Order: sequence, then structure tokens, then C-alpha cells
Amino acid sequence: MLQKESELAEKEAQIDSLENQLDDLESTGDTITVESPADGIVSQLSASLDDPLMTISSRELHAYGELTEEQRQFVEEEMSADVMTETPLGDIPGTVTDISDVPEDGKLEDKSVYPLEITFNEEIEGDMLKPGYHVGLDITLKESLEAVVLKDDHIFDNIIWKMTAEGTLKKSVVTTGIEQHGWIEVVEGATTEDRVAYDPEKRFRDETTFITALDLPALTWYVMNPKEVEWERYLLMGLGVR
Repeated sequence: MLQKESELAEKEAQIDSLENQLDDLESTGDTITVESPADGIVSQLSASLDDPLMTISSRELHAYGELTEEQRQFVEEEMSADVMTETPLGDIPGTVTDISDVPEDGKLEDKSVYPLEITFNEEIEGDMLKPGYHVGLDITLKESLEAVVLKDDHIFDNIIWKMTAEGTLKKSVVTTGIEQHGWIEVVEGATTEDRVAYDPEKRFRDETTFITALDLPALTWYVMNPKEVEWERYLLMGLGVR
């Protein structure tokens, strides 16, 4: 989408340039002013008149980076990316818009690197970010929105121990997905309403009764005396297990 918009802007600039040339011919008859189809800053002029005669640097900021051979297998165009800056702008959202299929300065004895380009999703205003600044790139290879996740130490070889409303443990098999920063996505086998036990796992048995730890600071005689419940019995059971 961003590439198509850029191509459209370039074509519109060419149309404007041709219309201006036509106006010059109609008004003077012998002089044509040629306008550049690109809006930018002249960064180089050729004194010898050899190509390129002039180099124009775009005013639009992009982020450039390199991918290793291993990384190139996973990164594709149109992937989301964050450009991490050390400016008050912080992290800026962007999109991978171009990845080279040809390595840069490939040598037989060295591993290849592949240039890539990140286009910002929003216009950068002000002068806090300038050409040449070094930034970091965080490319999203996979994402799962509103996913059910568990800590990695709550899952034991694709097994979790659910704590049911009846006070028993239920052994459940889960299907996992994306892993990141100590969290694992649960694709199947659990919901956000489930409560799970995780320590000590070696003591867990399917369909056995579980007893939660006694939180003395939160304990009051009011909550210890619910109606129609033999709380003394359960309290003694809990103390016996402890």
C-alpha cells in the first residue's frame, strides 16, 4: 500500500512537471524549465557532467538495516516493525517495504548480509530524528492478538493442571503457539477463566483435592465463619497439610 502511494505521488509529480514545461513553451516559445519529479535536497552535483548529473536525497525518512542469512529466511515485506530511537520520539511504528534478494558485498569467505528498508507508518514532524541517526529495529515475525497465555513454568510438556471449582485438580493437554519473554501462547486446551497450579508439580495427581496456601494477613474472623460451611474442618485440614 505504501509503495503504491509512493508510485502515485511520483507520477503526479511528473504530470505537474510536464504541465509546467508546456506553460513555459506557450509563454516564451524557446525556454523550458525542467523540474525534478522528486522533492528533496540536492546532495551531490557532477562537475564533469557525467551520470549521475545530480543526486537528490529524499526528505522522507526511512530506516535501513541488514539481515543475516538466518534472519533473511523469516523476514518478509509488509511485516510490522518498530524503529527504536534514543530520542523523545521513542519507538516509531513502521513497515518492512523492501528486502534485497541479493547480498550486499557478498564474499565467499564471509556470511552474506541483505539490506532492508523500513518505512514509517506516520509522518515524522520536527527535527528530533535526522538522516544518519543510528536506531534499532524490532520486526514482528508472528503475532496473535488477544491470545491466551501462560508462564512457561506453568506448562509441563504440554500439560497443565487446572484447579476446578469443585476443589480438584484436572490434568489437561494443551496445544501451544508463540513463545516470547517467558510467556507461551495456549492455542487449545485453556481459556482466560482457568486457574492453574504450577508448584510443586511432582505432587499433582489427577482428580485429587487441592488446598491453597493460608494467607494470614488477609484472614479475618468474618471470612472464616461463612454460613452453612464447616470451616473448622477445612481449616484443620489445611493446617494438617502445611
